[in-house]
Amino acid sequence: MHVSVAAVSKALKKQERAIGVELFARDSRNVRLTPVGEQLRDDLRQLHQGLTQSLERARLAALRARGASKEHARREVNRDMPFSGAAA
Repeated sequence: MHVSVAAVSKALKKQERAIGVELFARDSRNVRLTPVGEQLRDDLRQLHQGLTQSLERARLAALRARGASKEHARREVNRDMPFSGAAA
């Protein structure tokens, strides 16, 4: 991703200030999510899955509208979005 550790750390601290709570518990050897961080991670995971599914459905509909067969459209969507689930 070509992002430095310092830039990620700064962005995370900024988010923690905006939310008003630490998302990570840090010590000299470890970094782990706090309970609030775990909840945010779980909520964002659900949001990401929903967004990914919506984008897949939109791309599938666009391919179908351009005349692609259902199977061809599904192959195209899955090829272009390899880390997502199957299109709905």
